[in-house]
Amino acid sequence: RRALAALLRLRAPSCLVLSISELPATQPIEVIAVIGGPPAALPPPSSPAATESIAA
Repeated sequence: RRALAALLRLRAPSCLVLSISELPATQPIEVIAVIGGPPAALPPPSSPAATESIAA
């Protein structure tokens, strides 16, 4: 946590870096990404993309 906070302080001084132990036990959290983890899968499109013909 300390190294990440120092790195971000240079580029994003207002960014807060917290350890999981610094949050109250009753505080719900949502993990949206993991550094070094596999990329998240994109949700399927809600509607198929329409193809458009272009006249030359």
